[in-house]
Amino acid sequence: MFRKLLFNPIILILSIILLFACKESVNLITIKNIVTKNIIKLPLPSKGIIDCTVKIINIEDKVYALVKFYPQDNLIYIYDLKTKNILRKIKLALKIENFQFNGNDSLWVFFHSSNYYNYDSALALINFNGEVLQYYGFYHPNILSIKKNPSLLTNNINTSILDSVLFLYNNGYLNKLLCKQKLFFTSINTLNGKKTKYNKLPIAGYYDITNKKIVFNQDLFYPYINDSVFYPYNTSAEYYFVDGSINHRNNLLISFRYTPFVYEWDIKGHNNSYKLASQFIDTINAYKSPISKSDKEDPYYLGIYYAPNHQLYFRYAVLGDDYNNQALIIFADTNFNYKGEAIYATDFAIHGFYQNMFYNATIENDSLHIKFFNFEFTKMNKTLLKTQLDSIKRATKKLHEEQYCKIMGNKIKSENKTENDYFKYFRNIGINDSSFALLIISSNACHSCNDYIAKNISINQSVFFNIKKTPFYLTYVYKNEQEIKLFLNNYSLIDNNRILKQSQNIYKYFNPFQENNPRLVLVKNNKIVSDTIYMPDNLNLLIERLLKFYNFDVEEK
Repeated sequence: MFRKLLFNPIILILSIILLFACKESVNLITIKNIVTKNIIKLPLPSKGIIDCTVKIINIEDKVYALVKFYPQDNLIYIYDLKTKNILRKIKLALKIENFQFNGNDSLWVFFHSSNYYNYDSALALINFNGEVLQYYGFYHPNILSIKKNPSLLTNNINTSILDSVLFLYNNGYLNKLLCKQKLFFTSINTLNGKKTKYNKLPIAGYYDITNKKIVFNQDLFYPYINDSVFYPYNTSAEYYFVDGSINHRNNLLISFRYTPFVYEWDIKGHNNSYKLASQFIDTINAYKSPISKSDKEDPYYLGIYYAPNHQLYFRYAVLGDDYNNQALIIFADTNFNYKGEAIYATDFAIHGFYQNMFYNATIENDSLHIKFFNFEFTKMNKTLLKTQLDSIKRATKKLHEEQYCKIMGNKIKSENKTENDYFKYFRNIGINDSSFALLIISSNACHSCNDYIAKNISINQSVFFNIKKTPFYLTYVYKNEQEIKLFLNNYSLIDNNRILKQSQNIYKYFNPFQENNPRLVLVKNNKIVSDTIYMPDNLNLLIERLLKFYNFDVEEK
C-alpha cells in the first residue's frame, strides 16, 4: 500500500529560500592577501609636510603624479615618476580642496572654504603655469563670502551667522571633481546635532558650468532623523558629515556615518536608496536630544566608492573604541548587493586607481611613498571573521583595563573623580611637580580650536618649554600613533619631555567635561586652582589665563 505524497507549497518556498541563501553565502568574498606591486619614493619639496593628496595621470605615455601637500594648501607639484624629479610647481592664490586633470596640460581646481571663514568657494580651470583659463564663483545666500562678511577674516566671529551657512565639500582622493560639466559636492551646516531643532538646509548639490548655477538636492535630508533623534556631535565619527562620490553610472552617491543606507542621485530628481551594511555592526545608538560625548565612541560608516579594477563598490566602517577603532572594508557589486567584507589595515587605505591597481600615498621618513597594490580574494568565512574581531575586542578590553588600573587601582571607571584622582592621572603621564600648567589638546576637538591654540604655543615654544619653576606641559590626546607625528610636524613642535602623549581610550576617564575642546589645568602647591575647557568664542581667554599664570604681561582688551 502506497501513501500519496502531498505537495506542500510552504516547504517548497522555504527550500528555495535556503538554496539561494546558501548560494549567496558561498559567493561572499573577503581579502586573502594584499599584494604590493611597487613602491615609489619621491623627495619632499620642504620640511614640515604631514600629508598629501596624489593623482596619477598619463600624458603621452609618461606617468606623472600631481601632488598637493599639507599644510601647503595652495601648491600643486608635478612629479615625473620615472626620474622621480619635480618637473613643475603650480602656485595659486587660494587654498585647494580638490583637483582633476583635464587634458591638454590643464587642471580643474576646486577652492573650498575648508577653514570655514577666509575665502569663498570657487571652481577654476588652470594651465600648468598656474594661469587661470576659466573661473566660476559660487555665489549663494547660504555660502559664506568675505565680500558679504568682511568680519570673517578676523578671529572674533559671531557664531550666530553660522545658523544658515553651508560649507561645500568635494574632497577625498577618490572623488572625481567634474562629471558631465557639473561639480558635485556635499554640504553641511556645522550646527546640526547641536540644537534642539534641525535646520533643514540642503546636504548635496552640484554647480552647473554651462548655466553657472548651483542646484541643490531638495528632496534628501539626513534620513531617519527628526527633532527627537540625535547623534553625538563631538566625536571623530563626525556623524553629521555627508560623504559623496561619483559612481559607475556617473551619478552622485550620498552616504551618512550613522546608517548603512546609501543614496544615488541621478540629478533628474530621483534618489534611489541601497543598503550596504557590515554584518558586524548593529544599530548605531541615537539619542532624544543633542548630545556631546567624550567617552565611549560608537561604530560608524564612511563613504562608498567604485573600484573599476574589480568592478566592485567598497565602503569603510570603523568599529569604535571597544575594538580599538578597527577598520572594516565592505564590498558590493554594481547593483549594490552585499558581496562580503574584511578586517582592513589602514596602511593600505585606497587613495586612487591606476592601470587595474590601487594606490595610496603617505609621508614616511621625510619622503613621499606611493604604494601600488591589489587584492587577492577568497571565500568569506563569517565565523572566522567574528572570531578575529572577538579576539581584538578582548585584547582591547584587557589593555584598557590594565592602563586604567595602573592609575586608579580597583576604583570603578564610572565613579566621579576627586582632585586626588586627577593627581594620580597627572603623575601617571609624567608630571610630578607641585605647581605646573597643563594644556590638553585632543584630536577629537574642533580643528579650528586646536589650530588656534597650537599655533600660539608653537610660536612661543622656546619660552614655554624652558620655564624651570612651575613648568608648562602640553598633552596631546590621540587615537592612533600617526596622529602624534602629524600634530608635531604640522605645528613645528620640537618633541621634548614637556610634550606628553595620551591615548583617548584612557583620557576619556579623566576628562570631567562633555566636550573635548582645549583644556587648561593650572596647579599651585598641589591644588588645582583652575580646570576649564575653552570653546571657539573664548579661546583668547585660555591664552590670557596661561600668560597671567606665569605673570607675563597681557594686553587688556
